[in-house]
Amino acid sequence: MQKTIIFITVASLLFLSSCDLFNTRDPETPNSSRSSYQTPYDREILLANFKNSLAEKSLLSYVSCFGDSEFVTKKFIYIPAGNSLNSYPVLGSWDVGAENRYYSNLIQQIPSTEKINATFTNEKLTPSADSTLYSAHYIISVVLKKATPASTYEGDMQLTFRQDNRSVWVISMWRDISSGKGLCWSDLKGQFH
Repeated sequence: MQKTIIFITVASLLFLSSCDLFNTRDPETPNSSRSSYQTPYDREILLANFKNSLAEKSLLSYVSCFGDSEFVTKKFIYIPAGNSLNSYPVLGSWDVGAENRYYSNLIQQIPSTEKINATFTNEKLTPSADSTLYSAHYIISVVLKKATPASTYEGDMQLTFRQDNRSVWVISMWRDISSGKGLCWSDLKGQFH
């Protein structure tokens, strides 16, 4: 009996010493990029999430800015630039699902080494009793894997922010206004729907 115990002990020690069970290993690199997304309990965080989702090309962060249909009280409304609606009739029935498809298609066409360059100027946040209006002039530049009619989009935008049933701020309305200098964000959405 004592020989069996000694044999099991020696065999166990040999096994444990040969398998690196207690040695640490080098960490693996993550498969997906990190996002700076934060739960938007105030409107400034929502705006930062929106801008960061563009810079980071993060689909999940981008779509999260429009809220979860389970918790929003008002359906998302998109008002495209008039001239873009003529070119892309799909913009007339745009919803959060369309935002998801457009952004997913867009980021798949941007090389992994490139970013979406978004510049916002003349920014203004105007709070009211139940919402906040964000307005800004934008210039969006994208480098695509395949050439398209344009890679720069310019115009003015108005976003309405509201709180959902969890007190999380979401984008409930987006109005795009063409600058008349070329293509605008509505055209970008139409091209990649």
